[in-house]
Amino acid sequence: MAAVAGVIQGVGKGLDVISAYRGGKAAKNEAYGQAAEMEVNAGQEKAYAQRRAIEQRRQARLVQSRALALAAAGGSADDPSVVRILGDIAGAGEYNAMLELFEGDVAARDLKSQARATRASGKEAYRAGRLGATSNAISGFSSMYDKYGRR
Repeated sequence: MAAVAGVIQGVGKGLDVISAYRGGKAAKNEAYGQAAEMEVNAGQEKAYAQRRAIEQRRQARLVQSRALALAAAGGSADDPSVVRILGDIAGAGEYNAMLELFEGDVAARDLKSQARATRASGKEAYRAGRLGATSNAISGFSSMYDKYGRR
């Protein structure tokens, strides 16, 4: 009967070892999957920022065109103040476009940083799982030795 109990205890500890190892590996795989998704999102954020910048420039050109048409209708299209205003509109449009690109870069960097941190936590979970598996194995061997090895 003692032999059966020893086998059962050994099987139980073996399952603990496997469970700890697989739990760590699963956590690592999950973290790596999340990190990959964050990196994809970072690329999409940059692309979206580029589209917003293009739209800002387009809007500035439309405003410039409207201002020039109104000035021409009033007979002052070549007036220095009109030229200055058109330049200001172009400058504001470019500023807005560059701001969109900057914000997209910041968002992408944040996502990539989160991806690195998530990947690192996955590695740590995997290490912890391996350490837990090793600890369970040593504990099981020690317990079995105490019960059955000192005869």
